[in-house]
Amino acid sequence: PPFYPLVPPPTDVSGDLFAAGEVQEFQQDDLGMAAATYRGLAAAGDGSVRAAALARLARTRRKQGRFADALAVYEDLAEMGETPVMGSPVALLARHERLAVFRMAGDAEAGSREAAALGAALWHGDMTIDRATFEFYQESVPAEPVIDTLAMADALDGLWRQQAAGRATWPADGRELVSGWRRTETQTAAIVIGVDDLLASVADVTRSLEVRFSLEDPAGRQMWGVPTAESTLPLVRTFRETGLLGEGGERRRGL
Repeated sequence: PPFYPLVPPPTDVSGDLFAAGEVQEFQQDDLGMAAATYRGLAAAGDGSVRAAALARLARTRRKQGRFADALAVYEDLAEMGETPVMGSPVALLARHERLAVFRMAGDAEAGSREAAALGAALWHGDMTIDRATFEFYQESVPAEPVIDTLAMADALDGLWRQQAAGRATWPADGRELVSGWRRTETQTAAIVIGVDDLLASVADVTRSLEVRFSLEDPAGRQMWGVPTAESTLPLVRTFRETGLLGEGGERRRGL
């Protein structure tokens, strides 16, 4: 999914480490000295410190109008994955800021490529982020939302709020989703899939056997197959008997 219902708070580097550079940058407006300070911290620090220092270095280069230098630093940051910087995975931060630099420079073509890279990182679920972080970065991506992806993420967002284990059905933009989950002491494992995808192989079998199949949820709502109004289904199995997430019925031709 593109986001998760619960994400551990990022362990960011203490801002005290960058206090001297930020005084130079914001109070003294000495961007050259601030850049030198951040560059020194980046060279001496480990992964997290280096990422946080490079993010600040890129910011100063951008303020100086040195766009090529800023873009190069952000590109290095984009390779550092989920290292947290300023509350976000640094790869998302870097892509977002590269997009802003291209727009400032008036480079629409490069901006479109960067927006596509940011969108891919968001929609492919490569980052462990919460919904608020996803929505913040999504605002910069012009691509059309993937409805199924959002629907599945919303389904997961609802699952963890329910009982420790179970099964459920979820209507989403004209489609039906089914889900099953189980909670352990440390995490919740869940599967969410569209009913059409889940029962694709069943559809092939029922056609070959000349069987008409219908699936309803426990409340009698049609989920998949032949609407019951079109056919009286003499054979009915409940979800407790079948292990499915709804009640199924079948009718053979000629019955």
